[in-house]
Amino acid sequence: MRDEARVLSLGGTLAIVVLVWAWLAPSVRTFGTASLASAIAAVAFAAAVARWPERGGAANRSESVISCAVVALLSGGLVWLFGHRQFGGFDHSVLIDIGWRMVSGQRPGLEFQSTLPIGFVIGSRYAFRIFGLTWSAIIAWQACFVVITCCWSFALLRRLGESPARAALLSLALQASANLVTSYWWYNPATTTAGVLFFLSAAAFWRQPGSLSIGASYIASLVMLAGMKPNVAGVLILGVTLTLVSSAPHRRRTIVYSVLAFALFTGWLALEGVWLIDVLRGYLSISSRGFSFAQFLQDCTVREKQVALLLLAASLAPWVVALVPPLHASRSRWLAAAAALAGAYGFLTNGESKFVDLPLLLFALWWLGELAHRVSESSSGRQRRWRAYVAALAAVLTVGGISVAALRQRVRAIGPGMFFEYEISPQHLSTPFFARLDVGSRFIDVEREVGEVLAWQPRSRVFFGPRMQWAYAAFRRPSPVGQPVWWHRGVSYPDRADAETAAVDAWAESKFDLLIFLHDDFTFLPPRFRSIMRSDYLSVEGFPALSVFVRRVDLPRQ
Repeated sequence: MRDEARVLSLGGTLAIVVLVWAWLAPSVRTFGTASLASAIAAVAFAAAVARWPERGGAANRSESVISCAVVALLSGGLVWLFGHRQFGGFDHSVLIDIGWRMVSGQRPGLEFQSTLPIGFVIGSRYAFRIFGLTWSAIIAWQACFVVITCCWSFALLRRLGESPARAALLSLALQASANLVTSYWWYNPATTTAGVLFFLSAAAFWRQPGSLSIGASYIASLVMLAGMKPNVAGVLILGVTLTLVSSAPHRRRTIVYSVLAFALFTGWLALEGVWLIDVLRGYLSISSRGFSFAQFLQDCTVREKQVALLLLAASLAPWVVALVPPLHASRSRWLAAAAALAGAYGFLTNGESKFVDLPLLLFALWWLGELAHRVSESSSGRQRRWRAYVAALAAVLTVGGISVAALRQRVRAIGPGMFFEYEISPQHLSTPFFARLDVGSRFIDVEREVGEVLAWQPRSRVFFGPRMQWAYAAFRRPSPVGQPVWWHRGVSYPDRADAETAAVDAWAESKFDLLIFLHDDFTFLPPRFRSIMRSDYLSVEGFPALSVFVRRVDLPRQ
């Protein structure tokens, strides 16, 4: 292990030094160098981790507790650190405005149109209710989510016979490649995390169908997954449920657990003032998007596309070997197949950093390795190589995910040149909502000018345009009622002419006194919306970072 320790030390030192350098002196040059250094460090980690001893002696309780605590607290701490740097107008505006609407008493499907996963929507409300109305509340909520789910996955892996070291590595890989990538509460990472927990619970249930604690984990993870993104959640829930129902020892309990989970899920929604029929109606209104590949790799650079496709190939290639017998309890391979299918489907259909969709593929491979191990402790050649491969892939996802998080690549993808800037301003934002957030000078100028406009028109009813909906919460202004959270036909409301007409009518009937946009940014706004705006509103000069309009008084509709 001396060589492995040396490689780990050198690789870790390289990664840490370069990422700290990029963090302290961000620029296009350091961004590129840090990306290259992270790739080298990932290879070094993978080579070292792949040569770990197969299985040590029995671990004592303190070893497990320490391993779990270190990984969970490290993950949560990094979320807190990374989440307070940079701001992305589009996604962050949706996240903030959703939570603000919910704490203000608005309900999805009633007071506002929503196509977002309901668990994500309610989670945004919890963040503000528990931690206060600030950006830090969202980061704190995400950090708590990371710590809890990290411990949860670690406990399940230990129940499935994994050593503390490998359980820690796999749990860290899950958090790094999913939740750390954003380092703020977002539905794609939350869906992946819930999916992995549900899959691990199902694997543990397969091994120990009579365990009450595992049954509780299965129900809880199923409730959480049911509230997440339906394109991934639906594939995984259906595949796992069919596999378990096809097994006589699991059939009855699976049905009972599923019924209990459904009752808990609908009861939880009812307590939040949300009805399942409204949630389903929102999902179905944009269901065609779940079968579209238009968003695949849409926000990735050329290098990111290359890395994503390479990692996808690395995650799928071992399945060719998996088709070669023998494997113990061959029916249980369908659990892995369901996880792999859900992960691959999300990879192809989600407009998201591709790291986020890979953990389901990783854990599917891990489960196949565990099945091979149960054939025979001595059939070892293929099984040892398989486990080494999984450990190496986990190391790559860990280093890659942390690097993407530290460099804020996910935020950069939301809108480079909008609010993302490599250089961090020494000044701070003026509103208490963003007290701890570090950003570039452009966002500071925008926020300052919004405050000036609102001070000029203190009693006006205001509408904020694309990338600006964060201002409702930051300046304590009511969000519009009866309209989409953001304007994007086929995404935030149905891809139908009548739906768009109804949304524009609701906006026009609100007769806002003041419209505030990021300068010349009218992204996705319908032509009729723009036409009414030109006829009913006058442009106001004097705000370089914004486009501001005031309503014409007593002008008849044209």
